[in-house]
Amino acid sequence: MSLKDIINPAGGIYYHLNAAKYRSKLWKPFIQSIKTFLDQWAPKSPNLVILGGSGGYCLNSDFLNQFKEVVLIDPDPLAGWVFQFRFKKKIKTIKRNYLKNNKLQIQELVDDFPNHAFLFSNFLGQLPYLIKIDENKVIDLKESLQQSLSTFEWASFHDLLSFHFSKSHPKLCWPLILQSKNNSEAIHYLRQQNQLRPTDIQVVDHCTEGLFPENSNKQKLYWKRTPYSYHIIEVVFR
Repeated sequence: MSLKDIINPAGGIYYHLNAAKYRSKLWKPFIQSIKTFLDQWAPKSPNLVILGGSGGYCLNSDFLNQFKEVVLIDPDPLAGWVFQFRFKKKIKTIKRNYLKNNKLQIQELVDDFPNHAFLFSNFLGQLPYLIKIDENKVIDLKESLQQSLSTFEWASFHDLLSFHFSKSHPKLCWPLILQSKNNSEAIHYLRQQNQLRPTDIQVVDHCTEGLFPENSNKQKLYWKRTPYSYHIIEVVFR
């Protein structure tokens, strides 16, 4: 366990501290939305692989208890310990690195777990913090996901965009932002609303737009992560 692994911009100690501070109140609407999403997914497989679950802060016991085996894969070395402590459930924590050669090795993953469903738990949107991402890498990831997962049950919730304000921001018209056709339109609507009470905004594109084809099981949510940070989350399942 290295200091670099613990202080990880994709999760790590800062995410655990934010969860301790904000989960019970600020995150509650989002956690309920994720519960509804997972209930709708309802995989039939008795086994589950979770990628990027961290301490399972967005998951719930009812969902996890339906599985005979739960496998957690997370680059955060604290994740497995926190996850087991919170849910009092025996899980397998896999140390194998599926981020090799600057890409996510999806085929290796499914080859290792041929009898499992897969949940990408707020993971894919963190890849820009873990590997070098460019347009070609996004296209390659899209093709890998579609080809390697074609015969599996899978679900993902991941960042599309995140908005970081210099101060706590008044309520925004989220339906307008969430109904936008693409990230560019969402940013346009955000900046339009921000003109009413201007404040500095840092916009982060998490390079996940278009990873999955449009279907009826795809929707957008928003997550107020901190008083200053809002995330547009895409949820999708098969």
